[in-house]
Amino acid sequence: MKRYMYVTLKVLLISLLMFSVFRLASLGASLIREQKQFEKLALTVSDSSVPDTGDAEPEDHPAKETTAAAPVNQIGKTENAERENKGTPEDPEIRKGINEDRFRPLIEANSDFAGWIRIDGTVIDYPVMWTPEDPDYYLKRDFGKNESKSGTPYIGKNCSIKSNNMIIYAHNMKNGTMFSDLLKYNDEEFFKSHRTISFDTPDESGIYEIIAVLKDRVHYKDETGVFRYYEYVGNLTEGEYREYVDEIKNRSLYETGITATYGQQLITLSTCSYHTENGRFVVVAKKIK
Repeated sequence: MKRYMYVTLKVLLISLLMFSVFRLASLGASLIREQKQFEKLALTVSDSSVPDTGDAEPEDHPAKETTAAAPVNQIGKTENAERENKGTPEDPEIRKGINEDRFRPLIEANSDFAGWIRIDGTVIDYPVMWTPEDPDYYLKRDFGKNESKSGTPYIGKNCSIKSNNMIIYAHNMKNGTMFSDLLKYNDEEFFKSHRTISFDTPDESGIYEIIAVLKDRVHYKDETGVFRYYEYVGNLTEGEYREYVDEIKNRSLYETGITATYGQQLITLSTCSYHTENGRFVVVAKKIK
């Protein structure tokens, strides 16, 4: 009887081990597949034939050519017919977005596409999504809206690409993808050689200079007297803007020597960090061109 129980237990343990190995292998393959899909998207928007505008270093432009026009002011909202009825391309009110052709394949594939974020020297080179009616929609979805462990970077609640503080969320993946490389900014020397963030929309190319790097956490609702960086987003008043800048500068891991004044757009990048319960790692930058 004891021998039978021993054999049964051994079989169960071996089966459990084999199942765990299979699950880990499947997860690993899934993460690799998801990252390759993002790399494919990056290649889609890479085309050296697009002229250098002088706004930023040469970046990704579309190799795919299509004839359909893409939305400019509101991604996925403005219909081609509406734009055509407003006048000619020479009309300054309907000036063609500087990156409209570059991002046309992505806009046509998914109208939730808002822009492309990139930090040189890191793996951060991804599309950014925007779903104001359901802000966390891409938390666990890929660019194609399929279920995904990695998710896709996305603009947070109460924000748009025009907000004076736009927050972008993405996962800190253990395989080193998504926003995991933000944690490299723990090292001040890394910051010194990687001071800028590129965020391009169909309308324009944007360069943002980092002003603060901090570790924080998501606070419980009943906590009082705490700073919730994730609530200082969207279109801040001048007072809110100044308070936010003062707080992040005071909490920054090191002095960047750079600050921001009201009127300069901010971009706040947020990802998970494991220095504390519900920890977050945050990088804030101001638009310089």
